Amino acid sequence: MDRFALFLQNLRRLEEGLEALNQEFADLYREFDGEDFTNQPEYANSFNSLLESTTHGSASDIGFAREALVAYASYITFRKKYKYLSDSQLANVIDSNALSSKEKLALRTLFPSTDNQCLLATLATLRRDWNATFNNKSYSQVKAKLTF
Repeated sequence: MDRFALFLQNLRRLEEGLEALNQEFADLYREFDGEDFTNQPEYANSFNSLLESTTHGSASDIGFAREALVAYASYITFRKKYKYLSDSQLANVIDSNALSSKEKLALRTLFPSTDNQCLLATLATLRRDWNATFNNKSYSQVKAKLTF
């Protein structure tokens, strides 16, 4: 298992552990609830909110971060594989159903020794790789979620 997969597995365990903790101690605030002094219910409510935030909220944050890490890693890996294409060329190839003559000519210059059939096969492979990696999302959809 590579290091990133191990890291994700450990994050998942942490997330699941926090959710289990949330379930096991969901009613813990009741030990602090009551009417023994002024505003005790408000303090118990605040305690419960903090408890929920610490367990379920943190687990949710970890889950969202884990998904974002996967998206970044997948994008970086894909871009390294197709580094010979610019960002705009990739967007055109992935998001366009049909490339214009100008776009095809620009791509053709990247592969001067390749015939048209081979170029089309390369572009088809690129699209398949993208769709398999990003669940058929457009290039612009994926890029919109990745910020730096």
